[in-house]
Amino acid sequence: MGKDVNDVSSTNDTNNTNNTNNANNMNNMNNTNNTSKTQNTWSSKAQRRKKRRRMSCVYLVLTVIFSVVIITTFVQLNQTERELDAHTAKLLQQKADLQSENEEYRQEVERLNTPAYMEQLARERLGLVRKGEIIVAPREE
Repeated sequence: MGKDVNDVSSTNDTNNTNNTNNANNMNNMNNTNNTSKTQNTWSSKAQRRKKRRRMSCVYLVLTVIFSVVIITTFVQLNQTERELDAHTAKLLQQKADLQSENEEYRQEVERLNTPAYMEQLARERLGLVRKGEIIVAPREE
């Protein structure tokens, strides 16, 4: 029944070693948990940063696409406007030409309604003469 002092000392040393090991294990677990939490925080921050960067890239791409569409539309509208201006100028020139031609025809109608011009056309085109006039025609060779 009696325990030897060495046995008690040995038991105490074993208990102290166990307690030290347990404390070390707890510290290691706490350090692991702290490291894990720190890593989770870092990875969470990294993930957020990565997500923000990805979203920034998406916004940048969308902005570039939108800009290209706007610029392309602007260029096409500009080209269409130039084509319409050219077509308008062409139509205005045609209008001026037709108005000029129309004025010439009006003047022709006014001349045709005068007796002197009708007589001139009858003599030149139809070969008509007045009573008592003699037609002199050059000889044909």
